[in-house]
Amino acid sequence: MKSNKRVSLLGLLAGGALIPYLIGCGARLEAQTRGCPCSSVHGAATPILDAPVRDFKVEHANMAEALLKLRVSDVHHVVIGFERIPHPEGEKGGPISLEVSDGTLGGVVQRLCRADPRYECEVIGGLMIEVRPKGAAKDPKDLLNMKVQNYRIDANVTADQAIEQIAEDAPELREFLYHKVEEWVKKTGEHPAVFGNSMSGNIPPPRFTLELHNVTVRQILDAISLKGIEMFKEGPDFDSRGMPIKFAPVGWEYDFVIHPNAATGLDGFPKWTRF
Repeated sequence: MKSNKRVSLLGLLAGGALIPYLIGCGARLEAQTRGCPCSSVHGAATPILDAPVRDFKVEHANMAEALLKLRVSDVHHVVIGFERIPHPEGEKGGPISLEVSDGTLGGVVQRLCRADPRYECEVIGGLMIEVRPKGAAKDPKDLLNMKVQNYRIDANVTADQAIEQIAEDAPELREFLYHKVEEWVKKTGEHPAVFGNSMSGNIPPPRFTLELHNVTVRQILDAISLKGIEMFKEGPDFDSRGMPIKFAPVGWEYDFVIHPNAATGLDGFPKWTRF
């Protein structure tokens, strides 16, 4: 894929289960079994549910704001994959008001889903929680459920960079998005604006290697986050020069902003970011 196409697609979009085997720095996922429902507790099999939440309070928050407050309370252990309900630009959703003292992460997330019953939750690999619209995991129109035959990344990138560039690195998703843009151009005769993207920083991140087969976009995002968790738990704190290289694990967020006649050809703008 030519670099100018890569920048064009990423700019356009910006405008708008535990991996079963780890081999060296790589991972292969032939078939992934999803984690247990968030409403079920299976002791040691789902340690993320038992993570302590000492004090948690939100007032008139939407689900994204509430989950983000949970996330920043302990970025080393609270990892969340979050799919927002599709919404017009500026629409917040909610509101949720909740106060918890000496609770658990599982208990808080379940209460948040009861407060906004449009959402459901699931434990992934025992190490992260996915919160998504009810029924989203089986929605054939949901981009996160698109099947990807072969996904591979082997580069000095962080997990959040891998998440944000999934629209380019997952071949079937990339081709689908390009095709929809081409259809929109033919229909309207207009060409979408091109935005540049750049990365900064003098210290390259450690090698991030992940190879997956016959998975969905959703499973790729989960696997990236789980790989980040494993690297944080097992990787060194410093490189050979004594420079810090440990990155806190990250979750992911998928946000689809509804916009009729969007230049994506999707009637909106999909966006994948860290969470």
